[in-house]
Parts: sequence; C-alpha cells; structure tokens
Amino acid sequence: MRTIRANRDRIDRTFTGDARRGFTDWVYGRANRPCRRCGTLIRTGALGADPTRERVTFWCPNCQR
Repeated sequence: MRTIRANRDRIDRTFTGDARRGFTDWVYGRANRPCRRCGTLIRTGALGADPTRERVTFWCPNCQR
C-alpha cells in the first residue's frame, strides 16, 4: 500500500517507496552493491536464448532465491 500511495501522484515511479535519487529501486541497476534489505551483494546476469535478445537481470541471492 505504501508504494501505491508513493506513486499515485508522481511521474517517476518508485518501487521502494523512497523517491530520493538512487533509492527508487530495490535491485535494478545495483550490481555488486549491497541489497537494501539484507546487505548481500546484488548479482546480475542475462536471460534469453539469443544473445541479441537477452535481458539483463538483477537479484539478491539471499532475498530472491
């Protein structure tokens, strides 16, 4: 509910409920930086069968098993 309220009247979206610059995403774009929840380093990888159509992914190996 907090995130819905935080995004209701603004153009830029936040997924953490914090609109300050650099604090809007939990893991996206945070490779090798600490997870905001547990402090474990965020990992990155690529998904896709074809290298020209891969998506870059970010996850916390502790929180997002």
